[in-house]
Amino acid sequence: MRIYLHIGLEHVGAARIQDVLAEKREQLASKGILFPRALGPKNHTRLYMAVTDPDHIDPLRFNRGYMMPEKQAALYDEIAMQLARDIEATKPHTLILSASQLGTSLHRPSELARLHALLSRFSSDIRLIAHIDEQSRLLTRHYAEQVMEGRGTSLNVEMERAGSHDWWDDCLLDAPKIAPDKGMFLETQTPAFWLDFARLQAFWEATFGAGSLAFRPYDPAVFYSELITEELRAMFDLEESIGRANALAPPEEPSAAWVARGRQLNGLLLHVLGRTKRILPRNLWRKFMGEIREDGAPIDPASLSEIAKTFETMNKTLIKSHAALSEQSLKRPRARGTWSEATPGRGYRASQYLLAFLWRIDSATEEARKDMAAELARLNGASPPNAAHSENQPSAAAPAPSSNADGLTEEARAIMPPLAVQSFEKLRTSSFQPHNRLGMVNEEDLAAAYPPMTPHALSPGRSGNVIVGCMKNEAPYIL
Repeated sequence: MRIYLHIGLEHVGAARIQDVLAEKREQLASKGILFPRALGPKNHTRLYMAVTDPDHIDPLRFNRGYMMPEKQAALYDEIAMQLARDIEATKPHTLILSASQLGTSLHRPSELARLHALLSRFSSDIRLIAHIDEQSRLLTRHYAEQVMEGRGTSLNVEMERAGSHDWWDDCLLDAPKIAPDKGMFLETQTPAFWLDFARLQAFWEATFGAGSLAFRPYDPAVFYSELITEELRAMFDLEESIGRANALAPPEEPSAAWVARGRQLNGLLLHVLGRTKRILPRNLWRKFMGEIREDGAPIDPASLSEIAKTFETMNKTLIKSHAALSEQSLKRPRARGTWSEATPGRGYRASQYLLAFLWRIDSATEEARKDMAAELARLNGASPPNAAHSENQPSAAAPAPSSNADGLTEEARAIMPPLAVQSFEKLRTSSFQPHNRLGMVNEEDLAAAYPPMTPHALSPGRSGNVIVGCMKNEAPYIL
């Protein structure tokens, strides 16, 4: 079996590729090609989260409950088991994996070693694929997305590194100390070190072998047309046709003014998070970015010509060594001015929005700490906080909990498979934990019986009204 591992990059059509692969999943399976669901329905984010170093907590691990090393290790074992099961069941000749974060996040040899160890259980024939674009064009899209995710520094950080002979290392020197509750993630706050494509290739091939990584060009005219399936055939060496795909409009890029607004607000949000115990969940952060939207033209790649020139010689070498690349695919835009942050427009003041958002951050913090307090305390080297006692909770003098305080009896634990126990634990510590808190009344307290109905005379042939209450299968509630 041959494994194709698509490592992105992000913002060069990875999501489009994954959408079409998911759409064609059954057709591919009929041809002996497995695009598994177990690692993620489209983007195989579970694979990515499982192989980062334990201390390399990214936004996905933080927001999806895999911060702690033991939970990440359980995820690694789980996806290994699921992959083995799917491969045994379908016996494919080709396995396609795609996780767009792999190419833009993994930067430690230990992470690639962990990924290689997982995949080499199933095959020694592993081929890597990454799509690339000219660096100034790619950087404008990546920077805008970083800002939407919480970046607080401007493109001046990258501009100061223009002309560097060691772009990769210079950018990683700016990586913050990872502090998930403070919004400090390498993926969000660090300059795009991986724009040094030659170094990216050397990094991956040091683990997977010389010649294992193939770069391919990103052409929006192809990716968002019906012909994207031809790109898939070329990527994965598919001889048979897999039909066409629906044409789509390319993703809209945020305006330069919107990015400037977001960057300025992020600076204040990071200041608040760094000096208080507030937590800002990713989904709420993205909502804030949406609420300050300002339409207009996106950042012009031509204003980043000094960065483009940094990679010009390297790109010529890559074109010679990767058959799919051409001079046109990595041609830099003609220089036009020098980048400076756009004017936010309309008298925008980030501080006013911050004050308006604070109550929502406080509310989200209260909810987030219910689930994350103990884990964040461990990460920060503090003792886990004691759970607050409500009127309905036992006092400190209450007897010790029984052996099934985690919700599982010894009998249940004995018969449940390990993955079921892990899934139960994740459910029990998540916001979806079953509960009876449906309103202001404690549903576990016995209430008075309903008064009996007054009997009424029935018409001839009638036995009376019968009310059938059906419980929805989404939740264990009877109202």
